[in-house]
Amino acid sequence: MKRKMILPILFVSMIALAGGCSKRKGNSDASSLDTTINQDGYEAGASIPSDTDKNKELQTNTDTEDQAALFPAYQLINGVRRYGFIDAAGTFVIEPAFTSAKDFSDDRAVVRDTEQTLVIDTEGNTVFRSAFDIEPFQNGAAIISQIVEDKYLKGFINTEGDIIIPPIYEKADGFNEDGSALVSPERGIYERIDKSGKVQESCKLEEKYSNVIEFRDGYIVYSDFNSMNIGVVDYKGKQIIKPNYSGIKYLGDDLFAVYALTDESFVPEYARPAALFNCSGEQLTGFRYYDISEFNEGFASVTDNKYTYFINEKGEAVKELPKFAGRGTLKFVGNDIIKAEIDRDLIYQQKDNAILWQNDRTQILASNLQVKANKVKLNKYVTVYYPVIEGLDAGVQKRVNAKLHDLFTQGRLDTEEEDYLSAEDDFAAKLQKNLIIIRKTGYDYYFGAAHGMPIRQYYYIDRTTGNFYELSDLFRKDSDYESRINSILSDQIEEELEKDDTMFFTDSFQGIREDQDFILTGDSIILYFTPMEIAAYAEGFPEFTIPFEKIKDIIDTDGAFWNAFKK
Repeated sequence: MKRKMILPILFVSMIALAGGCSKRKGNSDASSLDTTINQDGYEAGASIPSDTDKNKELQTNTDTEDQAALFPAYQLINGVRRYGFIDAAGTFVIEPAFTSAKDFSDDRAVVRDTEQTLVIDTEGNTVFRSAFDIEPFQNGAAIISQIVEDKYLKGFINTEGDIIIPPIYEKADGFNEDGSALVSPERGIYERIDKSGKVQESCKLEEKYSNVIEFRDGYIVYSDFNSMNIGVVDYKGKQIIKPNYSGIKYLGDDLFAVYALTDESFVPEYARPAALFNCSGEQLTGFRYYDISEFNEGFASVTDNKYTYFINEKGEAVKELPKFAGRGTLKFVGNDIIKAEIDRDLIYQQKDNAILWQNDRTQILASNLQVKANKVKLNKYVTVYYPVIEGLDAGVQKRVNAKLHDLFTQGRLDTEEEDYLSAEDDFAAKLQKNLIIIRKTGYDYYFGAAHGMPIRQYYYIDRTTGNFYELSDLFRKDSDYESRINSILSDQIEEELEKDDTMFFTDSFQGIREDQDFILTGDSIILYFTPMEIAAYAEGFPEFTIPFEKIKDIIDTDGAFWNAFKK
């Protein structure tokens, strides 16, 4: 993989392990792991570098360390979000070829390539690969995982990709600056080891601390066996926070996000406010922070109903630093560069608001036809991206965009936070001959439900007239297309019901709806149903393909709909 020659990256976590308050700087990175997969040739949110002038301005203002740094960013390739790495000028220097990517540390980055997890260097060369998880490097080593004799165990590799300690531990934390790491070879046993695996210290904890939720920086977040409440001890068994809370998350820098017990237990942790506690068990703030991120460079991010912004280690809002409209996380990835992941968008920005790079959701369908995305943020849990088409006849364009706005925002505009609904609506677009096809996707989740409900709808728009076509527009007016389609689908569903592992409901199909969902391909039509409509939720969207050749006698081949995508 080719890339420009640049200076090495320095992303080293400062870690100093001690009993009690260790004052370690964590190197956890869960960023850029989301993968947007679009099928059928659609594009969604194509990413491009920001304009050249801004890139040059940032390059002039960024110090040497930031100039040498690489940052994960993505482009849409065949409708799929692919990650690579950009430099401080916003230019891809490691080509976007990965399904996910974490930040560089120790001149190494962990990326995902379909079925594999890889470690790459700053040239894009693969240093190590695994079918299992690899954690970011800390002080010259990274934690790897493997299945050994039916157990999921952890070990360590060095920056050259050599296994320095084989996977023999049930739990492991990253190496400290002094060359030691904490591991747990078996339930209740915690050891401090060096990079050869030699045990320097060993501690045995009481059984009541063995239901471990998180193990980092010498702290053990655990669930109490009796109350099921959450508390914290250190690896020597010293009580840090008593198990009096519904949830605790370690934030790095010896700080914790603590969630109070509540009667609204159905509300997920991310939708409840947290208080900040220190490693002495002292409560530093009230329960007022939502979506609190891990601390990095002395700062964490939190959200309110409108913005995501920084707080310091005292829990105070840092008014001197930028805030971002929307919900997400912020972190420093260089001396002056902020990585903002807001409402599924990715932005790199300096403290002075100069933009390094941001994804652009504009989708180019033709040389004079594009689809832009507008965002409606109704509350911190409901985000709607809706399409705005540009390049049509002025009158047609106004009418089409008004209808698309209504289709995407109906039932959303009156949504309130008290509805306990998390919803994310987005779209993808493509042009098929003279037919603009908009695919709406989303996921609605009511807090406390066993699962959410995915959304998938297609809109077929004539580029010339602005007409929105329905299934009926595909067939001759004198044809009884419903009966014909119902017969074909009934036969296919009957075949599914005869299978031993069928998920289809008996007698659930009573005929296609007037607003039946469908997908057009080059040679067929696909009828599909929503989850739970005719089959179990796990079946997803059941699809049934009908070749045009099989129903060509009832298709209106002289009709506007057919000609829009066929001629």
